Amino acid sequence: MESYFKKNEKEFIKYIKKNPFCTREEWDNYAKNNGLYSANTLRAHIVTEETADLIKKINADTFTYMKEIYIILPSKPIHLLKRISDYNKRAQQHEWNWRIKAKTS
Repeated sequence: MESYFKKNEKEFIKYIKKNPFCTREEWDNYAKNNGLYSANTLRAHIVTEETADLIKKINADTFTYMKEIYIILPSKPIHLLKRISDYNKRAQQHEWNWRIKAKTS
């Protein structure tokens, strides 16, 4: 049997994957309309005291931390590296095809 917290956690993950830049207020409104835990209740279940202290030391928001636990938003440099990697793969494939044609000719 699935616990009520696990159900809320799955719904939170699904929601933030669709809306990665949502705010605490948007989640609270969605949670209220769908009978789910608020951001503060989720925080109480997910974030430990030690983690909360570390988050305060770096002046971060606990809601943002909770979102980042479940999803990682790639930055623009990562997209650029992926394009470079794809280009290199295509170039290697082209070179490999060229060598096969040269050997069979």
